Amino acid sequence: MEGKKYLLVADLPTQRERVEEVAFAFMRAAYLTDSILFIMVDLKKDAFDTYRYLSRNAFFGSVKIQLVLKNQLPPEQIVNQVDYYIIGNHPDEIFYVDAAIRHGVEIIGKIVASENIFSGVEVNPEIQQFKENLHALVAKDLLEKFPPEQFEYFLFHEGMGDSVAVFFWLKEYRKLHDKKILILCVNPLREEIMRTCPYAEEVIRISPQVFDFLSIYYAEEYDIVKVLTAPYSDRVVNASKKFPLDRLYNCFLPEVFRDFLGIPTSVEFKKYPVSIPESSVARAKELFSQMNLTRGKTVFIVTEGLCFNGLEHHNDFWLKLVRRLQVEGYDVVFNGQNKFFSNCKSVFLSFFESSAFVGLCGHVVSSPTGFVETICAFNTVDSINLQIIYPGGRDEYYRRQNVIGRLDAMGNIIYYGSGFAAERAKNCESYIKNYLDANISFNVHVWGDTAAEDDALIEKIVSKIIFN
Repeated sequence: MEGKKYLLVADLPTQRERVEEVAFAFMRAAYLTDSILFIMVDLKKDAFDTYRYLSRNAFFGSVKIQLVLKNQLPPEQIVNQVDYYIIGNHPDEIFYVDAAIRHGVEIIGKIVASENIFSGVEVNPEIQQFKENLHALVAKDLLEKFPPEQFEYFLFHEGMGDSVAVFFWLKEYRKLHDKKILILCVNPLREEIMRTCPYAEEVIRISPQVFDFLSIYYAEEYDIVKVLTAPYSDRVVNASKKFPLDRLYNCFLPEVFRDFLGIPTSVEFKKYPVSIPESSVARAKELFSQMNLTRGKTVFIVTEGLCFNGLEHHNDFWLKLVRRLQVEGYDVVFNGQNKFFSNCKSVFLSFFESSAFVGLCGHVVSSPTGFVETICAFNTVDSINLQIIYPGGRDEYYRRQNVIGRLDAMGNIIYYGSGFAAERAKNCESYIKNYLDANISFNVHVWGDTAAEDDALIEKIVSKIIFN
């Protein structure tokens, strides 16, 4: 199956269930191969919704499915790129079939009759052996040790803040389901946070390939609960039912996850205490001293996050802010690799080390990230001045009020677009204050619509730092 390309032209309003069935069959057949399934749809919203739903089973490149907007490419151009055309039931299908015949593209299985049009396709023997080995590994190291009838499997993807919002409900979830909880995660930095959850019997870090493997081959059979963050991205769907994506329209995370997990609305949202290990505190103090930083006079800047990762591209804004802070006598440290600011220091630490480190800094300016949400949720820092910046109309992806997602010519969702920055900012403030009950001084800002508003926002941020 290596390198084969398939095209399905879909009439989503009438055939969504069958389109999903074909797509999932492709996932199982094409795991770890270079083959691609193109699904052509009429509307951008259809492309977005379908991609969001189908991507529940493929996140790390283990399977390649791309959504194509019909009005972006003519039949000749898209058909000429594939090896197989899958018969569907689209009103314009005759044009694609005609193009397939003229270009010698093989036409296969009628969508309304075929159970699995990919079952007879050969797979690379090495990949087949790898899949067999994974089946044996999962059976021995997971299913035997943690029987699904006794354990509820939770698969966590990337998001940090979203994961925490789930943890606080797990005590009540266990009461409802009378099962132990096994947490499986991918990111080693997230594993540290997962292990703070007192309601999970075991936390295991797995490889991205195993994560996808469990999703594709086991999720439906064992009803594995998948927390595929973030809820406002294309990656969130439960294995057996669609995730309530209300946060796109300003729903609070705790409420979204409460409904997702089936927790009654009468149950109170309760946090559990977390203490920073002494070793992490010692490491943070040592690094802080080595960097010759001043306690309470250092600003920790976080420009990158999973949910709004466009902010780091506006380097002029951050440079202006850095220069303004330095004029006022503040040290500046960036979280993560510092690629753009040669006169600034940067650190990349574990969560607990970072928590202790920002406590020494005293001030945080951040894009909306799970990192700052987690600090607030766990109250790991006694006293910091936190300022969160939401992108407004200045960011090209957020200018269009009615556009949910931006796609390229092949239908790939490049970035989330939304005009709800101001509303989201208000909800962020309420989330921290009312749900996380964080004992932290914080402000939430919305980035202006023009570059001319940068200076005013910078002055507002600096003023909040100086006069905190």
